[in-house]
Amino acid sequence: MEFVRRLLGLGVIAVSLLLGPFAIAGWFLSDDDLGHGLAICFGLLSVTLLVIGARWAKKSRRLHSWRDDPASDRQVTFARDLRISFPMGITKGEISDLIERAKGTGVAGK
Repeated sequence: MEFVRRLLGLGVIAVSLLLGPFAIAGWFLSDDDLGHGLAICFGLLSVTLLVIGARWAKKSRRLHSWRDDPASDRQVTFARDLRISFPMGITKGEISDLIERAKGTGVAGK
């Protein structure tokens, strides 16, 4: 899916780059206000498509988060010491939230 999104982004950039020269040519070749107005619209559309295409084409910064990794042994041990019940295969983010909730509610004994 990531590949398709990036490919669409490149396509949108290509359309934007094709519209840009039409906008410039329309501005200089037109003698009336309607032509200038259309040229401005094409120019704005070109810039908008360029921004959208660039956002789609760039690689996503958040491909993987630490929260998606399996819980560490230290997290599991600490959660068990706090008498927190949790399912097998819990992630670091999920167990971190459970620990914070237990510490915040006073369930965790000191």
